[in-house]
Amino acid sequence: MHPGRSCPGRGGSAGVPLATILVSVAVVCTTYLAGKFIYRLRDVVLLMMSGGFIALILNPLVLSGRTRSAGVNSRACPESGDQPR
Repeated sequence: MHPGRSCPGRGGSAGVPLATILVSVAVVCTTYLAGKFIYRLRDVVLLMMSGGFIALILNPLVLSGRTRSAGVNSRACPESGDQPR
C-alpha cells in the first residue's frame, strides 16, 4: 500500500461522508465547551451568592458603626450625600 492512498473498506469508501464526520466533531466540541462554560458560570454565581450573604450579615454591623461614629466626626460621610454638620 502506498502512502496517501485510502484503504478499501475505511472512511471514504465505507460510505461515511466527510460532512457527517465534521458535524459530529463540531457537536462534540460545542457540547464540551458549553459544559465548561456552564461550570464556570456556576462558580461565579456561587461566589456572588456567598458575597451577598456576607454583605447581608454585615450590613447591621456597618449601620450600627455609622450611627455610633456620627457624633465623633464633625463631618458626615461623603458617600451618604449628607451635608456637613
